[in-house]
Amino acid sequence: MSILPEAKLDVLLAHHASLEAQLLAQLSSEKYVQITRELAELNPLIEAVKAYRATVKELADTEALIAESLGGGRARGT
Repeated sequence: MSILPEAKLDVLLAHHASLEAQLLAQLSSEKYVQITRELAELNPLIEAVKAYRATVKELADTEALIAESLGGGRARGT
């Protein structure tokens, strides 16, 4: 069960990547300032999303290891 809607997180990550890509283009100084401000506001959230996803993956991996070890123990009769 996921608490956060993954599709919304994907959209947020894609928007962040799009902003970063825009910085590589020729921009007016106004547009550059606008994008860098938005990135500055989004960066802490993006880091939190990445940490959340890493934690979810680690939890799933740990649960799989536990299930595997319990399943293996039962198969041997222990």
